Amino acid sequence: MLSSQKIVPTATLEKPVGQSLQWFRSNTWDSFWLQCVYWILPLATMIYFSIGGDTLLFIVASIFVLVRLAHGYFSTYMCVAHPAYREVAKKNIWRFYGIPALITLFFVIYFLLPQTIFPHDTYSRLEIYYFFAFPYIYVHYAGQHIGILSVYRARAKQELSPFHKKFDKIYCHVVTSFTLTALNLNNFYDHKLGDFTYGQLFLTRFINWNAIAWVIVVSMTVLYIYLELKTSRRSYQKIFYAISISLLSLVLTLDDFLFAWILVHMQHYFSHFGLCGHILNKIDSSNNKKQNSSPLLKHYGILVFISVFLAVIHYHYQIVGSVSGRYDRIFKDIIPLADANSTIRLLILGLFVGLGICHYYYDRLAFKISDPEIGAVLKKYL
Repeated sequence: MLSSQKIVPTATLEKPVGQSLQWFRSNTWDSFWLQCVYWILPLATMIYFSIGGDTLLFIVASIFVLVRLAHGYFSTYMCVAHPAYREVAKKNIWRFYGIPALITLFFVIYFLLPQTIFPHDTYSRLEIYYFFAFPYIYVHYAGQHIGILSVYRARAKQELSPFHKKFDKIYCHVVTSFTLTALNLNNFYDHKLGDFTYGQLFLTRFINWNAIAWVIVVSMTVLYIYLELKTSRRSYQKIFYAISISLLSLVLTLDDFLFAWILVHMQHYFSHFGLCGHILNKIDSSNNKKQNSSPLLKHYGILVFISVFLAVIHYHYQIVGSVSGRYDRIFKDIIPLADANSTIRLLILGLFVGLGICHYYYDRLAFKISDPEIGAVLKKYL
């Protein structure tokens, strides 16, 4: 006797199963990389209070060496060498190669110029560089947040009002660009050029930005959540990400630079890895490569190897950010330091400072979704 149960074709079953698997992979990926605050914050807190700050500092140093430089050159690698951008780069040689080359050349000349022409020693030149580069650091972070919120918006197929779209950008810049800058100047360090400091602009001698930051961030976050919940296609991933960047800002109200540093910077590094990794994974899959983690692990393995290799060079030649407690924890008494005034040191210093500024440029270029050609790449792979 034949069963009355309806037989469902295999092809019909494969589609929902494949969609469920894809949803699971995407959310697992996002939970580790893009939403990393929710595991970094409790982990860092536990290490700090149960094991101690020295252990946390060693872990920070290790991660710093392993991923800092790799994160800095990830988007550069994609724009210059990866097949996804190759055709676009060929049509835009000036944007992809010319401008970055000029930026790098400028800093090489800047550090190599003799003092008879530019009467400042290397340390003073670095201080000048820090002074002019500082205002863009957190603007750069906010730009990454805007990009990730845009990805979540696209995934949810949200049709937002012009005000809501604008508020996404305003939120990131207020909570990150403005608030992080104010708290950094208020609690940790400032940059000085002559008699001028950025703290003067924020009136840090007269205003307690810690209290103001809580008012600004909490009220902006509540408004953000309200607007998201009102949309017909609300995205809880987007809400969770927005809350995470608010948490990061408020961490800087704590009187502990190390704790604040690991959260703010590690979130930036990890989410950048996750964002670029999404593109690499989609490219590997679309090229009929086996859909498992091995191609992606290969990409990340190479980048980590490059990061460690470049970190050794950075430390030896005392490049920006390397002569610090973080690098010393790993390399002190193992990697010797070069003569600080040697020509080769100044050449490499200029080269890497220039490439560091190019990292800001390539980050913006690689994810410029408003550009017709780059936007087509992002829509296809991201």
